[in-house]
Amino acid sequence: MSDVQQEIVRLGQQVSELEDGLARVCQEYADAYSLIEPFAEQFSSEVLPRHKKLLVVQREIADLNAMLGDDEAKGAADALSPLLEALNPDMSVSAQFERAQKIKAGEKVHFTPKIDEAPTEMQELFRAIVIQVHPKLTNVEEERIRHERTYDRARRAYARRDGEDLKRLAQSVNAGGSAMPAVADQTTVDMLRNRIRKLEVINRQMEARVYELQYGDISKLRDAYYEAKAGGRNLMNELVISLKAERKKARAERDRLREKVYGSQDA
Repeated sequence: MSDVQQEIVRLGQQVSELEDGLARVCQEYADAYSLIEPFAEQFSSEVLPRHKKLLVVQREIADLNAMLGDDEAKGAADALSPLLEALNPDMSVSAQFERAQKIKAGEKVHFTPKIDEAPTEMQELFRAIVIQVHPKLTNVEEERIRHERTYDRARRAYARRDGEDLKRLAQSVNAGGSAMPAVADQTTVDMLRNRIRKLEVINRQMEARVYELQYGDISKLRDAYYEAKAGGRNLMNELVISLKAERKKARAERDRLREKVYGSQDA
């Protein structure tokens, strides 16, 4: 075996290990995202924009107060938003005691659904699809868009444990075939090294996204959403209503301060 062939074998093994890592982290992402998908659209389109608009008005209020001589208002405004309250609930001592008692009594205090591990066959099918069509593995825009659609469908199928859909997708992308090139030359070595670099970057990016879903602010919102749901409430609807009301009050306060600073617009 020539030096080039040995290098190709070594690089091929490295590619395979990184592809295994990509499949694992994509599986984790699919499961983690499935827990926020029920409210993700409403959060992005209705809750978050209203939260941001409220913060803008609150910043204006802080600036106006600073102009009126309030030294404490010169720093960053303390954000007061129903969304932030949902992310960081201020649990009273009595509420903490009640929660501890429930745990002691064996009552359920965590309402986020538990996801069971997927069967091995599904994991293998998902791996075969992901290493072929992960959108970030291609630099060709048309191909990236096409792969994005396929990857998203595979992610959803894996999350709902739909083995039949995964099989159809695997067949459609000709997944599972060898990615190893037939020709052993320097071009092949360069191609494998390029794939290794891409896989290393993608894996780090996906790991960061999974971490955020599992432990970041969105995970707090996820837990709050399912706890509210267990009580028959829709947290997103509640946040939309609260944010509307808070912004209305904030705008009234901002207008009052504007008049105090600049005088009546009719003057």
